[in-house]
Amino acid sequence: MARNASRIAHLSRDKTFLTRAFFAIVIGCGVLGLGLSELRSKAGHRERFDILSQIPVPDQAVLEDFLVRGEASPEAYAAFIRHCRKLAAFAPDDVDPAARDIIALFASSSIPTITQAAAAASALGPEGIEVTGEILANYATALYPKDEAARAALQALESWAGEAQPARFACECAADILQRRAHGDEAKTLFAKEVAHHPESDFARASLVTLFLADAQGGPALKELLRDKANGRALDSHTRMRAALAAGDLGELLIALHYNRYSEVTLSLLSVTLFAGLIWFIILAKLGGVKRLHEARMAFCGAAVLLGMLSAKATLLAVVLQEHLFGLKENGEFLNDLVFFISGVGLREETLKLLFLVPLAPFVLRRKSEAEMLAVSACVGLGFAIEENIGYFLGGSGFFGRMLMANFLHIALTGTLGLAFFRLCRWPRTRWEEFLGTFLAAVILHGLYDAFISLPDLRHLDMLALFLFVLIAYRFLQLAKEAREPGFNVISPLGVFVIGCALLAGGVWLYSAWIFPLREAIKSVGNDAFGIATLGFLYINQFRDE
Repeated sequence: MARNASRIAHLSRDKTFLTRAFFAIVIGCGVLGLGLSELRSKAGHRERFDILSQIPVPDQAVLEDFLVRGEASPEAYAAFIRHCRKLAAFAPDDVDPAARDIIALFASSSIPTITQAAAAASALGPEGIEVTGEILANYATALYPKDEAARAALQALESWAGEAQPARFACECAADILQRRAHGDEAKTLFAKEVAHHPESDFARASLVTLFLADAQGGPALKELLRDKANGRALDSHTRMRAALAAGDLGELLIALHYNRYSEVTLSLLSVTLFAGLIWFIILAKLGGVKRLHEARMAFCGAAVLLGMLSAKATLLAVVLQEHLFGLKENGEFLNDLVFFISGVGLREETLKLLFLVPLAPFVLRRKSEAEMLAVSACVGLGFAIEENIGYFLGGSGFFGRMLMANFLHIALTGTLGLAFFRLCRWPRTRWEEFLGTFLAAVILHGLYDAFISLPDLRHLDMLALFLFVLIAYRFLQLAKEAREPGFNVISPLGVFVIGCALLAGGVWLYSAWIFPLREAIKSVGNDAFGIATLGFLYINQFRDE
């Protein structure tokens, strides 16, 4: 056993071994990913993407949502129908095979309304299929330009919706078009009719709640709607909390705070999320000086991850309160949105992560270890990132880049702030300025980073976001180096980082290659590869002698 430990210790410090192991993992995963991509391509994956990439969707996020989750929104489905000039899902013999494949893929997904059409129609027989096809064809026509054809299509939808026993999708398709055209009262009536005749329509339930949310006098109606638990389950966490606040329903608010659609997360993607979290956790544990699994320091780090995940839940409530009480949200105006990212996103997230660190602070302060406090604080940031990653996946936005860069951003910001808080508690008279400066810097840097990667007016300056990432990472690693405690680690922090990052990048690449065609997989991982390479350089520079 001692010989094995000695060999592991030696290999984790052997630069030649680490270099070879790193490239072996990266090259091995690279080749395997190419094989997975080719396998998917032969199954029609590439052809489906080629068709999808031509869809004139109004928002790129719609396409990204489909690519990541294998599902499409009603808007994407309708756009595709218009692109193909026919409702080909119900006339497969007249359609190009590649188009037929992608429509079948749309129809087999679980998004409410349009993408359930084929499954619903298949149980209705030939006549039901024909009616559903006509409804969806008219919905697709009415959804986009407001020309004569769109008006005629809406009239046809309203005619179907006016029947005593309306067909599935008739009322909600007509209501959706009316809602888009600011006919809110008519839309409410038709959404309610869809729910009455087809209770399985989560889309109609959610849309009905959303319409009353937009109504300043809609509180009593919302309270009545939320009594039906099926309406609450049809909502995402954010909308459910907004509805509970508007209805003055504290019980529903507490339920919504902890509600998340984990059922929509695939097992494979949850595995990638947790695997990435595990890699970062091991790296942080080694930075914090953890030498054995059963020591208290490891328990504190594990508890910190759980508290960080809870802080992300609390952030959902903070988002709703900021919007409800102060009207602080994005509106498309540059200055407003810049203020929103700094005083909204940056302030609330850094504050809540720090608050959820407080329960552990007395235990760590008693042990007087800066290295331990840095690791425990960083683990709070890691827990926040893990929970937030799942939320971003459910929103269909920017998931893969988060595995590689956003995790460490939260780790570094919270770790740095937590160490400043530790010093403030120990020396309040002399370290309050350091804490205040660190807190303000964390809020501003966090907000600016998000602004640079989110605001259209700043996206051409995305290299500045990378610069901020490097600045934050450098400061955190510098503090980690300063806080390091003397003593021998069986496995060096450098070895853990090099092998861990190789496994993390390889795992994300394999999943990307399976989900995306090759060029998109390269793009999804490659966008953040430079940032991770820079982080690796900074890390190796700090810990190359350990």
